[in-house]
Amino acid sequence: MTTIETTADTGRRVNAPSLPESVWDHGYEYMDLASQHGWGAIGSWGKDGWDLGDWPYVIIFYRGPSEATGNAWGVGQYVEGDLETKYYETRESFLEAMDRKAFDHWKFHTEQAPPNLPEKFEDLPEEFRGMTRF
Repeated sequence: MTTIETTADTGRRVNAPSLPESVWDHGYEYMDLASQHGWGAIGSWGKDGWDLGDWPYVIIFYRGPSEATGNAWGVGQYVEGDLETKYYETRESFLEAMDRKAFDHWKFHTEQAPPNLPEKFEDLPEEFRGMTRF
């Protein structure tokens, strides 16, 4: 497992763990592996919990701030074995990054999107933003 050296929003130096290396092509098995390394999969987003990701092919992960993450917030993405990990200094930056991931996902998977999804992220209403629960 590699480490992230700076936060995406402020550039603060951290030594935080990335998502674990993908050794399987099956997303459900990968979710178990990521969980063992402190990452949680997020299946829904926004006030009413619209689908986020396309399990088992696309999975979005979070990792809350802790000593192990330099008190930064982690966002990870698994797309058929390809991985991306970023950390954010603030909860607000973390939530915006997640809102953007959700928006991008819904633009591509319109069948999973909330009704009346705007064309631009900047116009995304509050009810489509934020954590459903986790």
